[in-house]
Amino acid sequence: MSVVFEEWRLCRFAWVPAFISGYGLSLMSLLTMAAMSVDRLLALLLGLRHKQIVTLKRTYIIVVTLWIVTFVATLCNVLDSLIAPWFGRIVISCCLLISIASYAKIFCALRRHHAQVQSHVQQQPSQPNALNMARYKKAVYSALWVQLALLACYVPMSVVGILMAHIKGDSSHLVVALGIVNTLVYFNSTLNPFLYCWKISEVRRAVKRTIRQALCCPRGYEGVDYMKYLLFFSAVHILLSITAFLTNSLILVALHKESSLHRPSKLLYRSLATTDLLVGLVAQPLYATYWMSLVQEHWSLCRYAFDAAYITGSALFLTSLMTMTAISVDRLLALLLGLRYKQIVTLKRTYIIILSLVSSLCALLDDRITFLHCLITIPLCLVISLHHMQIFFALSDIIRFRQKILFNNSRAN
Repeated sequence: MSVVFEEWRLCRFAWVPAFISGYGLSLMSLLTMAAMSVDRLLALLLGLRHKQIVTLKRTYIIVVTLWIVTFVATLCNVLDSLIAPWFGRIVISCCLLISIASYAKIFCALRRHHAQVQSHVQQQPSQPNALNMARYKKAVYSALWVQLALLACYVPMSVVGILMAHIKGDSSHLVVALGIVNTLVYFNSTLNPFLYCWKISEVRRAVKRTIRQALCCPRGYEGVDYMKYLLFFSAVHILLSITAFLTNSLILVALHKESSLHRPSKLLYRSLATTDLLVGLVAQPLYATYWMSLVQEHWSLCRYAFDAAYITGSALFLTSLMTMTAISVDRLLALLLGLRYKQIVTLKRTYIIILSLVSSLCALLDDRITFLHCLITIPLCLVISLHHMQIFFALSDIIRFRQKILFNNSRAN
């Protein structure tokens, strides 16, 4: 965002902590994945002795050691930026070699075990051993999925880093590529929890149990289906809230940078995007709070959340509807007025119209006239918006007229 708005001082201060924190956490992820592959290999090689040798205390020591190595590497990067590329290449290469060697040995051992089982079909192994091997295979494949996801997200970053180190001079394509692969690296942190829930059944059951405990239903309603719908409504409102906030923020930034649009039209679009942004920032979180208060039976919070959500939702909905109506009228005037459009539809008049529309929403503060206000405003806006049909008819007439002229010219020639 600082690059978009050309805030170069903020850009510098934002880039340094972002790079340092991303470098340190990415390094820790690679080291942890390598440690997980070694743990799976030790579980295969040590057998029953695995739990005696790989204890919780020793695992804590290893994890703390990895964090210390990461902290030292990050600190060295702060002191001398030339250390980071070399240290990163060494650590990434070592982690990849350790992981590849561990999983290669694991799959070779699993293949030998499968061959032994096939050659001794009549001598069936004991049930506990078969179950342990099946469970081990499942754990290996789960860890391998996480490892492959990490490689898919980190390898493009390494390739772009090598290209930037060998190509002299600045390139806009490399800058764009760096932004893409950087986003991909951070996406790995979002992807991993879904992989855990998908591939590790124990984690999936624990997550479901945790969600049920966090969103516990009252005792009298545990078997009622509509509680599931209430939780579903809450989750949907939260998801839509995040989406509306992010997308409309992007639209506002784009409109701020765009200069070719007519300023009154640009103001109307910015007003519509701001209204939609407030829907995601205010109205939908309030509705999510309302549904959650129903689940938890917090009746006092439920009442206040519903009133606030109803007032803000109605106000923002009517503002969006009236703004869309104003946009349709603006497009019609641009067609009908022609060159006089910019003289009549000025920025000052557009501000007056928007302020008038927003001030009319004060009627929502009185419940007695809210219904009447909506009953009049909504049909009126929908009828006015039908002016788009007139625009399409006018455009069709213009197209037919031009086609007729072209046809006559072709016949004359």
